This record gives sequence, C-alpha cells and structure tokens, in this order.
Amino acid sequence: MNPDTTLAVTENCPKDGVHLYQCGPDPVVVEQGDEIVVDTYACPSGVEVVLCKVKNQEHYIRRDLRDRADSIAIEFLLKHKGK
Repeated sequence: MNPDTTLAVTENCPKDGVHLYQCGPDPVVVEQGDEIVVDTYACPSGVEVVLCKVKNQEHYIRRDLRDRADSIAIEFLLKHKGK
C-alpha cells in the first residue's frame, strides 16, 4: 500500500490501512445524520484511516446520500491537505 494513499474504495481497504499503519482497533464513530456513519481510526504516526458508511444502501447509493458522503470525503481531504 502506498503511504500517500488517502482514499479507500471498499470496506477492506480501511481495514488494511488500520493494519498497515498500526492503528488502534477501536474507531471513533460519528453519526452524520440517520444514514451515514464515519469511523475514524487513529494511528501512532498521526495518519487517520477513515471509513464512511451509508446505511441500507448497496452498490448504488441514493444521490442525496452520495452527495453528502462526497462532501464528507472532500472535507477530510482538505483537512489533511499538505500533510
């Protein structure tokens, strides 16, 4: 895994990142409304591994939920810009 990679595509990718960066096993869980949950794993190196989950959706996510999840991802990337 490239240490500069900040986005994960599937649920297994964040788990791989948690292992790679030796993060703690218990994420900070934040509900973003009723349908989106963000799990953030803290790592000793300062890296954050984040999984944004949309409840009750499969491969195709409703447009409004996709837009909210995209906004969460963009905020995360801007927060880490230049680190």
